[in-house]
Amino acid sequence: MKVQFKYGKDTISVALPRSRINENIHPVEEMPGDDPFTIIRSSLKKPVGGMSLSELIEDSSGNPSIAVTVEDHTRPVPLEPVIDPLLDEFSSTEVPKTNITFLVATGIHRDLNKAEMGELRNVVGPGPKIVNHHADNQSELTSVGGLTYPDGTKKELLINSNLVSADITVLTGDVEFHQLYGYGGGAKSILPGTADAESVRFNHSLMDVPEARSGNLNNPLREAAEKAADLAGVDFSVNLVLNQQKEIVNCYSGDVHQAFRAAVENVDDIYKVPYERKAELVIVEAGGYPKDIDLYQSQKAVENGLELVKPGGDLILIAKCQDGWGSSRFYDWVSSVDNLDETEEMIREKFVIGGHKAYIYAKEKRRANLFLISDLEDDKNLRKIFTSITVKELEEMAKEAKTVAVLKLGSSTIPVKKNN
Repeated sequence: MKVQFKYGKDTISVALPRSRINENIHPVEEMPGDDPFTIIRSSLKKPVGGMSLSELIEDSSGNPSIAVTVEDHTRPVPLEPVIDPLLDEFSSTEVPKTNITFLVATGIHRDLNKAEMGELRNVVGPGPKIVNHHADNQSELTSVGGLTYPDGTKKELLINSNLVSADITVLTGDVEFHQLYGYGGGAKSILPGTADAESVRFNHSLMDVPEARSGNLNNPLREAAEKAADLAGVDFSVNLVLNQQKEIVNCYSGDVHQAFRAAVENVDDIYKVPYERKAELVIVEAGGYPKDIDLYQSQKAVENGLELVKPGGDLILIAKCQDGWGSSRFYDWVSSVDNLDETEEMIREKFVIGGHKAYIYAKEKRRANLFLISDLEDDKNLRKIFTSITVKELEEMAKEAKTVAVLKLGSSTIPVKKNN
């Protein structure tokens, strides 16, 4: 049988023996009930908890300044259906365009490049300001108080000044699984999205806590993000649920916590998929662009795919990685060691964002043999993580394996063992 896998903005076709496939995991097919503009406009008028956006604006004094976070290039959020309804709300309540700032919640990722910024400007139009967040630029940050962690550790939290100084703050983004925060979206636009680098680094350093895993809300990273949103004074949030075609199927707007949790329930229904048996060979599609934009982002698919692999089995990741490794620190850590297991001691000595990804891959390699189909150069550093193969070699491996499992949209889909 021919199976199509997303590969960047294209697809690749793989011939697999139907008789060997014991699991074919993919998200529930959910189609939009309406056009995305209507879905979001309706959501803005019917908030989950708290006032509607127009009520918030009308309740403020004078012409309020408004800061709106938007997600960066690593997230698949459609821009126009989100921004147009927001601009209409601002216009209908007579907020001057020059009072509006769109803040790109880059976290510690790179700025939007010229083309990406141009695309955003075309949607926003003239008037509003567009700003990239810089986590390591103290002059662009403002202290909002301190976070206290479960072990008693206290950390000062700095947030982008554009957001802190605004009269009204609005978070936008899609809700999906995140391997450390449980779920992306909601308060994650504050921490790590618009927070200082040290706060991001410390929060990520909790990665080995058992509760810090995909699909789990009750973990210290997510709890810190939600406390950060409260400290930052977030007024409103727009939480999208996307299907596997990256179409908007639902939107939950309103209170930063209540609306987010409503979206989480919807995401679980679509992307937590039951399975019965593990397999000797698991083929995982990262999910196409932007999920497979680089090796850094594609790692999430490996983590989810490992749930399906028998101990000592093989996992093949299909990810184009058009932007290469995605993090110079990640690459530097891998290139600095002879064996990836050495990164465990390095991360214990000093937690480094980017370096932590090398450590995660090291842990994953202990659970399965990792193979990769990508556009990356097959150099000695890549071979410390993956064995690079071709589609033809994948097909031969599938013929030889007794059992094969396929995981589509692996970065966003969590296989859940059925209770027999």
